[in-house]
Amino acid sequence: MAINYLFDSNIVIYFLGGFGLNENALKRLDNICKEGQNISVISKLELLGFNFISESDENEMKEFIGKSVVHFINEEIEKETIQIRKAVKIKLADAIIAATCIANDFTLLTRNVDDFKEINRLKIVNPFVW
Repeated sequence: MAINYLFDSNIVIYFLGGFGLNENALKRLDNICKEGQNISVISKLELLGFNFISESDENEMKEFIGKSVVHFINEEIEKETIQIRKAVKIKLADAIIAATCIANDFTLLTRNVDDFKEINRLKIVNPFVW
């Protein structure tokens, strides 16, 4: 059974920038993208609200988002977010991203593992350790 991943905003930035990640991680992320990339609407908002250094960087970000399945907040994600926020001290945006993963049975790709580690039902992978 294939693992479905959801990119956290920070991994999109590192992946597109090509920095910080080793060659193996970049290849694995590239393969994940070929199978279908997922992001939360929260990441879309964060990424498009980023103050880009160049127009080409911004265009690359828009292209990545355009190729992604963007998961919007629905009733199931709302309920999961509320449960997470009641159980764990976490930022609302992070709770929504985690709830999106749980509701869709995704594994979260993030460098910020500590932000999510207390959410028991969440599957997390840090590509920086690949």
